[in-house]
Amino acid sequence: VEAMLASAQTAGVDLSSQRENLIAHYELGTNQNESRALVLREVTESAAVRDAHYNKAFVLVEYFGYLHRNPDQSFCAQSAANFLLRETPA
Repeated sequence: VEAMLASAQTAGVDLSSQRENLIAHYELGTNQNESRALVLREVTESAAVRDAHYNKAFVLVEYFGYLHRNPDQSFCAQSAANFLLRETPA
Protein backbone atom coordinates (compact mmCIF):
# COMPACT_ATOMS: atom_id res chain seq x y z
CA VAL A 1 0.00 0.00 0.00
CA GLU A 2 2.83 2.37 0.83
CA ALA A 3 4.51 1.69 -2.51
CA MET A 4 1.22 2.32 -4.35
CA LEU A 5 0.73 5.62 -2.52
CA ALA A 6 4.31 6.66 -3.28
CA SER A 7 3.83 5.80 -6.96
CA ALA A 8 0.59 7.78 -7.14
CA GLN A 9 2.26 10.72 -5.38
CA THR A 10 5.05 10.67 -7.97
CA ALA A 11 2.39 10.85 -10.70
CA GLY A 12 0.90 13.92 -9.04
CA VAL A 13 -2.09 12.30 -7.31
CA ASP A 14 -2.33 12.58 -3.54
CA LEU A 15 -4.11 9.57 -2.06
CA SER A 16 -2.68 9.79 1.45
CA SER A 17 -6.15 10.49 2.87
CA GLN A 18 -7.27 7.06 1.60
CA ARG A 19 -4.44 5.13 3.26
CA GLU A 20 -6.57 3.44 5.93
CA ASN A 21 -9.23 2.48 3.37
CA LEU A 22 -6.59 0.96 1.09
CA ILE A 23 -5.09 -1.04 3.96
CA ALA A 24 -8.57 -2.34 4.81
CA HIS A 25 -9.00 -3.47 1.20
CA TYR A 26 -5.57 -5.10 1.28
CA GLU A 27 -6.53 -7.13 4.33
CA LEU A 28 -9.67 -8.42 2.59
CA GLY A 29 -7.64 -10.52 0.15
CA THR A 30 -7.18 -14.24 0.73
CA ASN A 31 -3.64 -14.21 -0.68
CA GLN A 32 -1.02 -11.65 -1.63
CA ASN A 33 -2.02 -11.44 -5.30
CA GLU A 34 -5.68 -10.86 -4.50
CA SER A 35 -4.78 -8.27 -1.87
CA ARG A 36 -2.61 -6.35 -4.30
CA ALA A 37 -5.30 -6.54 -6.97
CA LEU A 38 -7.91 -5.14 -4.57
CA VAL A 39 -5.69 -2.18 -3.70
CA LEU A 40 -4.74 -1.57 -7.31
CA ARG A 41 -8.39 -1.56 -8.37
CA GLU A 42 -9.36 0.79 -5.56
CA VAL A 43 -6.60 3.22 -6.54
CA THR A 44 -7.31 3.16 -10.26
CA GLU A 45 -11.04 3.65 -9.72
CA SER A 46 -10.57 6.60 -7.38
CA ALA A 47 -11.88 9.96 -8.51
CA ALA A 48 -8.50 11.65 -8.07
CA VAL A 49 -6.72 9.25 -10.43
CA ARG A 50 -9.59 9.33 -12.93
CA ASP A 51 -9.63 13.13 -12.99
CA ALA A 52 -5.86 13.40 -13.37
CA HIS A 53 -5.81 11.04 -16.35
CA TYR A 54 -8.99 12.45 -17.89
CA ASN A 55 -7.62 15.99 -17.96
CA LYS A 56 -4.35 14.92 -19.58
CA ALA A 57 -6.17 12.75 -22.14
CA PHE A 58 -8.66 15.50 -22.96
CA VAL A 59 -5.90 18.02 -23.66
CA LEU A 60 -4.03 15.50 -25.80
CA VAL A 61 -7.12 14.66 -27.88
CA GLU A 62 -7.89 18.33 -28.44
CA TYR A 63 -4.28 18.98 -29.46
CA PHE A 64 -4.29 16.18 -32.05
CA GLY A 65 -7.66 17.38 -33.31
CA TYR A 66 -6.15 20.84 -33.77
CA LEU A 67 -3.23 19.39 -35.71
CA HIS A 68 -5.58 17.57 -38.10
CA ARG A 69 -7.61 20.62 -39.04
CA ASN A 70 -7.37 22.16 -42.47
CA PRO A 71 -5.98 25.68 -41.88
CA ASP A 72 -6.80 26.74 -45.45
CA GLN A 73 -10.51 26.02 -45.11
CA SER A 74 -12.49 29.01 -43.94
CA PHE A 75 -14.84 28.34 -41.05
CA CYS A 76 -18.44 29.40 -41.00
CA ALA A 77 -21.53 27.99 -39.36
CA GLN A 78 -23.00 26.81 -42.66
CA SER A 79 -19.87 24.86 -43.64
CA ALA A 80 -19.76 23.26 -40.18
CA ALA A 81 -23.40 22.20 -40.50
CA ASN A 82 -22.78 20.76 -43.96
CA PHE A 83 -19.76 18.87 -42.67
CA LEU A 84 -21.80 17.31 -39.87
CA LEU A 85 -24.57 16.33 -42.26
CA ARG A 86 -22.07 14.67 -44.60
CA GLU A 87 -20.19 12.81 -41.86
CA THR A 88 -23.05 11.53 -39.72
CA PRO A 89 -24.82 8.39 -40.91
CA ALA A 90 -28.50 8.74 -41.77
